[in-house]
Amino acid sequence: MDIWFHKRNYKMLKIGGYVKTVLEVLSVTWSVIEEFKYGKERERNKDLDDYYASLTDSLLLKVKTLHLSVLMATYDPSMMETLSSIRRLLDERYAEAKTSLDYHNEQLQKYKDLGPEFNILLKAYNNLFDRIQSTKDDIERMRSFLCLILLINDKGASL
Repeated sequence: MDIWFHKRNYKMLKIGGYVKTVLEVLSVTWSVIEEFKYGKERERNKDLDDYYASLTDSLLLKVKTLHLSVLMATYDPSMMETLSSIRRLLDERYAEAKTSLDYHNEQLQKYKDLGPEFNILLKAYNNLFDRIQSTKDDIERMRSFLCLILLINDKGASL
């Protein structure tokens, strides 16, 4: 039985080595086939990629040409003159607005620098302004009431 066991192990080692060698040969063969196959496909794909890239570039150039022709048709010399005058007017208004904003920012900063006293004065001014407005409303109501009374008296005297 020992002999059979040794023979069997020997054959298994030999067959295992043979199978391992066959698998390595198959792996190398498959790598060669893949490289050849993908290399050829890569060349074909490269040509296709180059074709689509040139087609895309061509379409992009056509779009740019169309865009430029639209711009040239839209902005004729009289339109450019009009747009330039509008631009100057807007620049002037922007400069005026910026100057005004800078002035008001400086004034606001001065008030902020006054500290809490400014807030007290601001509240007092708002209260005074509200009272003045309330008094004006009262005076207006009194005037309308007085006009109503005078109107009633005039109508009563004429009867």
